[in-house]
Amino acid sequence: ILDAMTAHTAELTAELTARKKQYNYYRDKLLSFEDGEVEWQRLIDACDYVDYRGKTPVKTEKGVFLVTAKNIRMGYIDYAASEEFVSKEDYSVVMRRGLPKNGDILITTEAPCGFVAQVDRENIALAQRVIKYRSKNKKLSNNFIKHYLISSHFQNKLMNAATGSTVKGIKGSKLHQLTIPIPSEDEQARIVTILDKFDALTTSFSEGLPREIELRNKHFFF
Repeated sequence: ILDAMTAHTAELTAELTARKKQYNYYRDKLLSFEDGEVEWQRLIDACDYVDYRGKTPVKTEKGVFLVTAKNIRMGYIDYAASEEFVSKEDYSVVMRRGLPKNGDILITTEAPCGFVAQVDRENIALAQRVIKYRSKNKKLSNNFIKHYLISSHFQNKLMNAATGSTVKGIKGSKLHQLTIPIPSEDEQARIVTILDKFDALTTSFSEGLPREIELRNKHFFF
């Protein structure tokens, strides 16, 4: 029985690895655009942004969840990776530069550099080394921005603009100058629909393969 469970978990893990490779391939293929094929804009022209820099906020044992660079994964916020909080009393001061809204795009500027996530709840605080983007172009979807910033097309541009030998980092002033494509709204919607399905399958702990693997492991150990 245990051998069968171990083998099945190994099969699911192998499938997850294959699906992630497939996801990366189709994402980069769908998000490949030639000059002249679509309009291109700099991030600073296409989006409003907030650069969360300054003093490190005072941490508390409870309060408002503080999203740091450690919580930001490629495509989602991992709330279990690091659990830190700021007090409700300090929240307005910590977030004086701008409050997050559902759908906003987060990108890390250092340690790690270039990790991207999308805000999925508004009762959070954001820490240093995180920049938040929100589309101000009615023809540009935040969901599309997220997928494009994760793609190798953007990540390669970002790393070429980053500095540092052992630990890469990028200044906001350089990040804002990087360009993103703006295909038609219908094309953006089509791409987002396809990539969201891959995203759910490969990263979701509520419905995807990671969830299935987690359940199998719990069953195995308990």
